[in-house]
Amino acid sequence: MLVRLTIVVAIALILAGCKQELYGNLSQREANEMVAVLAESGVSAERQEYDGKFRVVVDAKEFAIAVKVLNAAGLPGFSYRSVEQLFPGDKMITSPFEQKARYLFALSEDLSRTISYIDGVRLARVHVVLPEVDLKGRASGKASASVLVQLKPGAQAAEVIPFVKSVVTTGVPNIQLSDINVIATHWPTAVGSPGVGP
Repeated sequence: MLVRLTIVVAIALILAGCKQELYGNLSQREANEMVAVLAESGVSAERQEYDGKFRVVVDAKEFAIAVKVLNAAGLPGFSYRSVEQLFPGDKMITSPFEQKARYLFALSEDLSRTISYIDGVRLARVHVVLPEVDLKGRASGKASASVLVQLKPGAQAAEVIPFVKSVVTTGVPNIQLSDINVIATHWPTAVGSPGVGP
């Protein structure tokens, strides 16, 4: 009985040793997307949870091709920062300049994150400019926004851009469609990855 148990444990350790972590510190959504993309390309992957985060592991022999497949799909996605990371809230009083910087940063990051959830978008960067407001509440100039979106393979800019502009017009006060500039580029596709076109 002891011999059998030893053999089972040894086999389990050998099998475990054949697995290699591909990416860690992921959200459940990110891990699920990676596993799905790999499965579509014929690469066996597994999602594992640890400390409230997730990792994706693959067979060691498929590690290199798994990296190529995910790279071609634009995964993992861009990690957006929070306003607390840029401006630690350890000060009781902040200047008007810092308050405005906080607001613009939070607004831009929130818009970038929301746009990145649009189907076909790998990542997005939004830069918002708001008019200066004097002490009487009068604005000089107008709001504008520049958006750079990187599209996933197969996504069409003409289909994505209207959704991008809709998000920005909803999120930025008093902005006009004519004052939103969107540049769409495609994520470069890796050549030679299974299930991925040139």
